[in-house]
Amino acid sequence: MTHHDTELSTDTIAPDFASCLTQGKFEFWITSPTGIAIAPEIPEHKWKTLTENVAFMFEATGKKHSQAAMMLGDLLAFGEDRFPDYANVVDSTREYMRVQMKTLINWSYISKKIDPSRRRENLSLSHHEAVMKLPADEQNEYLRLADNEGLSVSELKKKIAEAHPGKPRGEKPVVKVKIDTDDSSAVLDAMNIVAKWLTENQDEVTDDWKEPMHTIAKEFRRRYQNGHKKPEPQSEPAATEGAA
Repeated sequence: MTHHDTELSTDTIAPDFASCLTQGKFEFWITSPTGIAIAPEIPEHKWKTLTENVAFMFEATGKKHSQAAMMLGDLLAFGEDRFPDYANVVDSTREYMRVQMKTLINWSYISKKIDPSRRRENLSLSHHEAVMKLPADEQNEYLRLADNEGLSVSELKKKIAEAHPGKPRGEKPVVKVKIDTDDSSAVLDAMNIVAKWLTENQDEVTDDWKEPMHTIAKEFRRRYQNGHKKPEPQSEPAATEGAA
């Protein structure tokens, strides 16, 4: 899968395609009903192919298979800080699956926040999302409760809200960055930390962010795009009647 080639076909699917949703241990990963554990030594090209396979499988199951969604979150979370082509893989996966970028980021975030040992096979991804900002022991408690009592997502959220009146669910991550502004590499590291925080906490972004983000975007355009916004892709002109 490349940034410019988002069309998948069965020709691109590896021989282990069927193993994607089959429990067991394979060469570079272990699948279970609640996700996938990837071996640290997996080559990048195999990680990319496996990600393609899971995206293909998710589409084939009518976008309803919570295991495939959780596996895709595991794969994206795994590749984020490991592989140079991560951004292109995420972008092409988004285009192929026709989902918003924040959806894939959210799946990856759920995967990071809820260990596979706490996940429940009989619960949907939305059930897990409802508890992802809670401490680990409360995640376990509420997921077990939802599983045992057959709670809907709205019923689960209600119980969490009743237990935390007037408070946000769970602990929201906080960014604390202290940098030497004379050190350009330290500033870049800080920007990477903030960028990652923004992708994981989009609901925290308010109007207060507009001015600094506008300043950064303006400086980026000045340096790398001759002061202009990135042009929109031009559609091909319609053929005129009688054209050869």
